Amino acid sequence: MPALDEEKLKEHIRAFDRRIRQRNAVALGACAALVLVFLLRAAGVLPGLSAMDAAAVVTRIGDGLLALAAAFVAWQIRRLAEPVSSTMKEAGLLSFHLDQLHRQSLALKSSFLWFATPFLPGLVLVFGGQMLAPGTNPLFTLVGAAVALGVLYAMVVMNVRAARSFDAERRWLEEMERQSLSR
Repeated sequence: MPALDEEKLKEHIRAFDRRIRQRNAVALGACAALVLVFLLRAAGVLPGLSAMDAAAVVTRIGDGLLALAAAFVAWQIRRLAEPVSSTMKEAGLLSFHLDQLHRQSLALKSSFLWFATPFLPGLVLVFGGQMLAPGTNPLFTLVGAAVALGVLYAMVVMNVRAARSFDAERRWLEEMERQSLSR
């Protein structure tokens, strides 16, 4: 295995930081769009929920909860997954990058708790409200619920896979460091 080159490591760290910032920017944009859409639905501005029967009220409450869930997820992305400003000089390049890999991995591994779970109460109310609406085809509503849950599941699986790749990179870098020190 080649020795760790400081310039290559710096470039790798910059590329990693860009990748994380881009991923987070996309996720934050999606959260902002979800907050807007679900707030408009909760307020009855978007078509389809103009009536104020029990089904519409339950669905609007669910939409409000989904808007809150999206805002919570955005806050968690900023709190847990935003790259820390570079203190490479203080911590040492490799230590800094290993810490960032570990931090990102932990955030992604726990995404079920802070990403998927907050959406569940709102989804239950939205789809429950749809089931209450007169003339609703329950099969259509259940398919919609299955798709929504499938999307959440897929996002969690993608996050766990990304965490595994960060863990593998971390192990590789630690091995490279051990080999460099043993020379």
